[in-house]
Amino acid sequence: MPKPEKLLSHFGFKRNLTLGNYELKEVKSSHNIIKRFDEYSYDIELTFRPLKDSDYNELYHKLLGMIKSPKIIKGIRNPYKCRIYQPYDIVELNNSDIIFYLNGHAKRVY
Repeated sequence: MPKPEKLLSHFGFKRNLTLGNYELKEVKSSHNIIKRFDEYSYDIELTFRPLKDSDYNELYHKLLGMIKSPKIIKGIRNPYKCRIYQPYDIVELNNSDIIFYLNGHAKRVY
């Protein structure tokens, strides 16, 4: 199983990443076992902070570009086909930070 940090890293999500006029301020993820050693799901939370007057639509489209293609990521012993799906929720906070909630998935490749 690819650890959540490894999954996010392969898709390019690291703290301080700049997308448009936003900076990735916080990255959180956890995993759930669907079938041990074979299939996992991930709960992902990405918090972006605006760097200046910004339009979150640009951020949203750049984010979609980063997750559009699946990746093959090696777990401890085996490769997994990994995906991150489109955000299922987007929250804009009073301080203009934007939080994207996404789901990821990893399935062992045989």
